[in-house]
Amino acid sequence: MERLITFHTQAGAIRYEKILKSNGYETCLKPVPRQLSSSCGICVETTHKVQKYDLFEDIDKVYRICASGYELEWENE
Repeated sequence: MERLITFHTQAGAIRYEKILKSNGYETCLKPVPRQLSSSCGICVETTHKVQKYDLFEDIDKVYRICASGYELEWENE
């Protein structure tokens, strides 16, 4: 997996995971790592490179998973 996405709500995380899976992306729901904060406590880990123009209002932050941990790519404003 390459990206970790946090959400404002659990429903948003579940819905986004279903969208990614239906489009053929490798993805799974998991608890948000302790070093990251999230409003809802679950996140989506995926191979999909999320772009700001993906326009899913419930996304909070998108992190790239790297050897040293997590690197913030962008935050939904």
